[in-house]
Amino acid sequence: MALLNADPADSRVGVSASGRLVIAGPTARTNAPLERAYDARFPLRSLFALYGLRWWQCAGIYLVFLLKNLPVWLTPAALALTVAVLQPPISYEYGVLLTIWGWLLAMLVLNIPAHIWYMTHVSRCNRGAELQLRSALVRRLQQLSISFHSESESGRIQAKVLRDVEQVEQLGNQLLQMGLQSLTMIVIAFLITVVRDPWLAAFYIVATPVCLILIAAFRVRLRSHNRDYRSNVEVMSARVGEMIEMIPVSRAHGIEDQALAKVDERLSSVHRAGFRLDIVNALFQSSTWVTMQVTQLMSLAVTGTMCFLGHLSVADVVLYQSLFAQMIMAINMLLNMYPQLAKGMESMRSLGEVLECPDLEVNIGKQRVDSVCGGVHFEAVGFTYRGRSDPAVKDLSFHAEPGECIALVGESGSGKSTAMNLLIGFLRPTSGRILLDGQDMDAIDMRSYRRFVAVVSQNVLLFGGSLRENITYGLDNVEEAHLQAVVTAANLGDVVASLPEGLDTPLGEHGAQLSGGQRQRIAIARALIRDPQVIILDEATSALDVVSERLVQEALERLIAGRTTFIVAHRLTTIRNADRIIVMRGGRMVEQGSHDQLLARKGEFSRLKALSDA
Repeated sequence: MALLNADPADSRVGVSASGRLVIAGPTARTNAPLERAYDARFPLRSLFALYGLRWWQCAGIYLVFLLKNLPVWLTPAALALTVAVLQPPISYEYGVLLTIWGWLLAMLVLNIPAHIWYMTHVSRCNRGAELQLRSALVRRLQQLSISFHSESESGRIQAKVLRDVEQVEQLGNQLLQMGLQSLTMIVIAFLITVVRDPWLAAFYIVATPVCLILIAAFRVRLRSHNRDYRSNVEVMSARVGEMIEMIPVSRAHGIEDQALAKVDERLSSVHRAGFRLDIVNALFQSSTWVTMQVTQLMSLAVTGTMCFLGHLSVADVVLYQSLFAQMIMAINMLLNMYPQLAKGMESMRSLGEVLECPDLEVNIGKQRVDSVCGGVHFEAVGFTYRGRSDPAVKDLSFHAEPGECIALVGESGSGKSTAMNLLIGFLRPTSGRILLDGQDMDAIDMRSYRRFVAVVSQNVLLFGGSLRENITYGLDNVEEAHLQAVVTAANLGDVVASLPEGLDTPLGEHGAQLSGGQRQRIAIARALIRDPQVIILDEATSALDVVSERLVQEALERLIAGRTTFIVAHRLTTIRNADRIIVMRGGRMVEQGSHDQLLARKGEFSRLKALSDA
């Protein structure tokens, strides 16, 4: 095995020294590397960190925001000045009115380019954050261990990538448009009032604790109901995906009604959770509206009384009421945003379940390999699955020379597949170690090692692309002559000839229209074209008819020639020519030797052989 230096720019998503997720990537504005820490405990901080804006960029965007909203904020002052000019005795200062309304008209016209410029940058921030979150999620999913994926439902993961990221993007839009406008309006209204009448400003302050009390009263309920709704949507998504995959089985056994009932139960759960969330939102919004209207009536009563007593002019009443009306509208807007804010923050926490999951396959900083001989050495390897007390593999020790064919046999649950998952690095030993060409697996970047490994299993995974794309999956610029040689070696010529577009025929989702033998031969072709040095055959011919098995067996013989091969098999007739057979029981190796040697011992292998022949 030849070693290379680790790749320093390994991925845009990594783990910092503190264990936090680090998202690194160039920005469209600077093309410079940018690192942003994601912390689900602080969702808003994480969201703004994803925007990646410098302080001067924030200042520029905010100045344009102020410019585009000037007509809204200056209208109360213009209205008050108009009332002052027209109030008896009328001064007929029409020049003042024309100047005021002329400036307002100019600012209204200026709003068009300013709003377009502002929304361009808001969209760039939000869509950029959306892109980075989805990019970080899919990269994190590629880094998470196989254990994580085996314990997670794909439907729930898809709901996070689609629904939760969309909720975060909507949260950003709310904050950068309605949120920023409302906060600015509140500050401007308060400052104008403080400058003109500090005593009246004190009345405005009353609205702030009222808002805080309302938020505090509903915060826990909103968060709880949002979490419940989000969780139910994820489970529902998983159940629908499961139902779609199981439709052939349900149809074959005539249990469509039971399958529908199972999904209907989850749909009803989503309906109930959504209804409860809507009721809480409605109660919160109606409470805020009534509270704000009462506050505005109190403001009108106070300013009207002060005008009646001669402390304020009619123009002042118009100004303060206009300002207070805008402030109440802004506060009400903020309060009505809170349910969406709670939903978005719950989605940020939901994304943290993936982005901050510590169950990673860590390859960064480890040695990469550029060639493999195929030597494998298990040294007292043990492994226990999470949540279980009994080890799946116990004190397993054996050595495979380059080019040797090793078969693993044993009853179901004896640890054969677990041992192979340990060899590939999908699982990591809880005791002992595995040496690959004399190098400790823990010191090797397993992604580079797996480029020289091929796995052919009973359950072949195909995607909806063409046959060519399925065979060359992950490879670029494969020569046509090499591909044709692989097709011949894998006994795929008849399959290619039967397809309307040959190698370029789309296979459909999961290649459902192909037979089991055809799918197996495609998997063998996929392995052959990579020219691997280590082959793992996991029950590759256990479910085939006689003709298909013969074709697959011929292709397998070409595949394993001169390569280190591990065969996991229940059908003992398929391993007669293995160089060595390892017999496992209860996670331990109980026998090893050639086919004839093991039969002569009349031990565990002989017992399994007798059961197989019966």
